[in-house]
Amino acid sequence: DNNLDFDVALYPYELVTYGETGSVCQNWLQYRLIKKYLAQLTEDTTLVVMSGHPLGLFPSRPESPRVIITNSLMVGHFDNQRDWEICEEMGVANYGQMT
Repeated sequence: DNNLDFDVALYPYELVTYGETGSVCQNWLQYRLIKKYLAQLTEDTTLVVMSGHPLGLFPSRPESPRVIITNSLMVGHFDNQRDWEICEEMGVANYGQMT
C-alpha cells in the first residue's frame, strides 16, 4: 500500500509506482491476492510472487524468507527486449523495479 499511496506513486490507478513502467502488479486482482496471502503468512509459509503473479503460499521453515519475488525473469533465447515486450503484453512479465 505504501508504494501505491497517491502522494508517492506515479500512476497509482495503473499500479505504476515510479520510472514510468515500474509496476507492483499487472492488475488489481493480483494485488488483492497478494494482500490476502500476506495476511495469511505464518512462520511456516513463504509467499512466492513471479512478475506480479502471486503463485501462492508454500510450506517453509521459520528461518526461510517470508516472501520470494522475481521480476522480468527472461532466460536463454527469449532474453531480449522484443520478447520481453511480448511477454509484458501477454501479462506474464512485468518490470517491478524492485518495488
